[in-house]
This record gives sequence, structure tokens and C-alpha cells, in this order.
Amino acid sequence: MQTAKVPVNPGEDGEEGGEEAPRKPDGPFMAYWKKVGGGSLTISLIVHALFLIAALLIIWSTSNAGPPEQIDFLSGGGGGTEGNTKINQKKRQMMVNRAPAMKIASVKAGAIALPDTSSTMADMSTMAMTSGMMSGTPGSGGGFGGGKGTGRGTGTGAGFGPGNQPGFTASFLGLTSTGNNIIFCIDTSGSMRTNLSAPGITALRRELKKVIDGLPPSAQFNIICFGQNGDLFKPKSVIATQAMKNEATLFMEGYYGGSSADFGRTRTEKYGRAGKDNQGIEYTAILTEDVSELAGTEGGSRIDLAMVAAFERKPSTLFVLSDGAPGTRFAGKDAMDKDDIIKLIYDKFEKMMGKTSKLQVNTISIYSNSEEGREGEKFLRKLSGKFGGKHKEIKPDKL
Repeated sequence: MQTAKVPVNPGEDGEEGGEEAPRKPDGPFMAYWKKVGGGSLTISLIVHALFLIAALLIIWSTSNAGPPEQIDFLSGGGGGTEGNTKINQKKRQMMVNRAPAMKIASVKAGAIALPDTSSTMADMSTMAMTSGMMSGTPGSGGGFGGGKGTGRGTGTGAGFGPGNQPGFTASFLGLTSTGNNIIFCIDTSGSMRTNLSAPGITALRRELKKVIDGLPPSAQFNIICFGQNGDLFKPKSVIATQAMKNEATLFMEGYYGGSSADFGRTRTEKYGRAGKDNQGIEYTAILTEDVSELAGTEGGSRIDLAMVAAFERKPSTLFVLSDGAPGTRFAGKDAMDKDDIIKLIYDKFEKMMGKTSKLQVNTISIYSNSEEGREGEKFLRKLSGKFGGKHKEIKPDKL
């Protein structure tokens, strides 16, 4: 069955057979739009609009992301291996890419406000100074970029000055040492009074007072005076306060027959363990029975006894002053060999302070034109050498 065809332009008699109506011609705008390729332009604009929307979405998601990954430090230029150089370059690039964006706010025409960048620059300067302090392992690869400017801050860098460790510097009769606990071992035997004479005794007191007065408040010190036994200024080394310095001056005045003291070589020799002399000056007695290896010994100028007592106070430096060598001997026997005494002293040091402990022993011998004086000078030189210290011989008239 065929569908009837509807005439577009019927004839005068109303019969079919007319032609279809022609399409309406385009207007002038549409004709021009097609001529310039308006259809392709429309598609292009739609595509670009989609790209723009995608870009805006990426920017939005990036600006709302969490804080950037922290970069701990950047290695200084020139150090490290080639691999480290590439890693450092990558870190620098990351740091630049992640620098916070600076927004320009337009207030009105001709007025533009710039944000404060001092915080960002301070962070960059701190990172740069931290980087300068690091030292890479030897290898290839140059520094990253030349850069300009002198940088900010002074920095610290290598060779940070002398510092204050391991301690201050003390000078006694021309010998210097460093440390934070100095103990003076002073021979006060009868021969010292003779060999020093009055001017030498005065000079010795003056020099000892001078070095103690010069100790900083952070230092500790003590004094041991010895003959056949010993006197200890304080049971433990004390902080170098002015009060302690003044007490030390009074403590020393009684030796060598000074002041109104009624004792000879040591307070212990007369008062034993009493702890005070007739002037009320306090001391701690040091007797041979206090040291197991020296129990039952006797003799004069007991350097060994004084040094062992000093080891118990854990000094960093010992100044030992004498005019002879110790005459240590067991009752009824000959005096011990001087090298054996040095060995005994050093063994006690290792046992009481530890083999790895650092102790500087400086020795000072008072010159006397005698066999005893020459033997003492030889002994004290060997003793300081055993501990890696210094030795000096002084003539009394040169004090």
C-alpha cells in the first residue's frame, strides 16, 4: 500500500504534480558566519573552555593540598658525590617550586600593595647558613649555581673560635695548663725553708696567691702541703669563690714558720686528725695508713702520698713543687728506688682515675747546689714526663 504524497505546490485544478518548495535562503549574517568557518571556531572555543576548566580544577586542588614536604637541609655546593649533587639540585628545584605564591592586591588605580617577603627570605637565609655548616664527603660535582649577594647573618662555620673547653688557662711560676680542677702539691718540709730563704718563701706565697686569685668562678681548686705526712686544704676541691680564695691565703700563711703558727712542717705532724690548728685554721690530715700501698712507710718529702691524695679528688692538673725527691722507705729498710716510686704513683693514678683519664702533671724543682737537689730535679723531670706534663727548675732568688 502506498502512502499519498502531499503536494507542495498544488496546480490550479488541485491535482498533484507540482515541484517541492525551494529551501529558504540564509540571511547575510549566517552566510558570513559559514564563510569565515564559524562552525569550526565554535568547536575550538568549546575545547579551549574545557581545558580552562580542567586547569582551574588542578590549581584549586593544588592550593587546597596539605603543607609542602619539609626539606631538612641542602648540602653545600662542591661537596658530596655526583649522586648527591643531583639530589641536592632536585631539592632546590622543589624548594623553588613550592615557594608560597605572592599575591598582588590592587587597591585602586596606580596603587599596588606588595606582600612582606622578609619571612620567606629569612627562612631561605637560615636554610642557606645551615647548608654552609654541613660538610659533604669528598667526591665530584660542583656547587649548585653561582648566586649573588653576600647572604644574611654571620653564621658559625668551621673553626668556631677557641671556646671554653676543656677549661681555663692557669699559670703558676711560668708553667701553664688547662683544666677545671687544679690541685697544688707544695713541699713544706724543713729543707724547703732553708733552700727558699725568707725572700723565696714570700715570693712563693705571692705567686700561689696570684694564680688562685686568677681562677674563674667556674673553676675548682685544692691545696696539699706535705712533709712526712700531709695537710689537705679542703676534703673536696672547692669552687673558686672569693671566700674560698681568702681562706686559701690564710691556710698558706702558717707554713715555713709564717704568721703565728706553732707547727713545723705540717699541721698533721703536730695535731694529727684534729682538723684545726691553734689559730682555728681547718685542714684534713693525710697519713700513710690512709693508702694501702704506702701503709707502714716513712720518710720525708712525701710527693707520692700527696699525689695519691690528689687522685682521690679527680684533678685535671697537678702542680707539684719540691726541692728534692721523696725518701719513701718501709720501716727498717732502705729507701725505695725512685723509678719504683714513680711506677707506684702512676699505677695508683690508673687505678683511681682510669687508664683513659687525662691528667697533666707539671713539676717545679727548687734549685739547691746539693746531691739531694740534683736527685730531686731528676725525679721531678721524670715524673712530669710520665704524665706528659712540663718541668721547670727555679732558683730561689729568681722567684
